[in-house]
Amino acid sequence: MKPKIKIHSGYPPAISKLNGVTYVVPTYQAVPHGTTLRDLEWVPLRPQVTSQNVKEYKVKSYIIRVYDNGQKVTCTCPGFTYRKQCKHSQEYKR
Repeated sequence: MKPKIKIHSGYPPAISKLNGVTYVVPTYQAVPHGTTLRDLEWVPLRPQVTSQNVKEYKVKSYIIRVYDNGQKVTCTCPGFTYRKQCKHSQEYKR
């Protein structure tokens, strides 16, 4: 029995072939031709919690999160999603 190939990823692995080479996605690690999902061992990545000091505010239909007394501010509005800044988050920054 051959050893399983460990895949460290936040998402379950899949097999893909590109230009005759077999890869495991989402890591795009090249594996031997003929590798199947049974040959892989998925090791899920766990999110790292860096701060316990988070406050949430609701503005209109958006949620603003303030981390570490204003060191980092995020918002769920489309503007923040695309530009990483918005008028809602600017009000809560230090």
